[in-house]
Formats: sequence, structure tokens, C-alpha cells
Amino acid sequence: PPRSTLFPYTTLFRSQGIVKHLLEESKPALEKYFDENKVKYFSNQTNFMLVEPQDTVAAVKFLKENKILVRPMSPPISHTFRMSLRMLPDMHRFMEVYSRFLKS
Repeated sequence: PPRSTLFPYTTLFRSQGIVKHLLEESKPALEKYFDENKVKYFSNQTNFMLVEPQDTVAAVKFLKENKILVRPMSPPISHTFRMSLRMLPDMHRFMEVYSRFLKS
């Protein structure tokens, strides 16, 4: 088949592999980290999580200062921020930065 016919299938399989990595590796590692550090979070079957820090404004600001962007949510869940799942090395960096926030 022509190359253009293969591209969508190649992209689809690559995307499925990434989603599988996010849901089967990144998300469980992040959930374990949050559980061990007593951080409240809301998990689901999607590629993002809602996190409920003790001080949402301070957490979002600290993460942004460390070049990690999360989305502060609006009422009625303005006490949370939304974070997208990333590949495991990026999640390890998030955990390292968030650990510094928790100690501050």
C-alpha cells in the first residue's frame, strides 16, 4: 500500500502504546506516590487526574515556577488542579518537584 495509507495505522498503534503506558505505568506510579505522601486525588480511566492539595493556589504557583503546568479548576472543584498524565520520566520529575513543595 502507499505510504499515506500506512501512516494513520502507524500513528494509531503508537498512540495506543502511549495510552497503555500512561494508564498501566505512569498512573499507578503517580497513585502510589500520592498514597505514600497522603495527597488526596481523584482517579479515573482517563489520561488526567484531579489533585486536591492543602493549598491549591500555592501548589499551582510552585509547580509553574518549576516549569510544570497544571490547570487550576473552577467551582465547584476549585480546591483541585487537573494534571495530565505524561511518560514515566516526566512523572518522576513531577514527583520530585511536588515532594519539594510538600516539604516547603
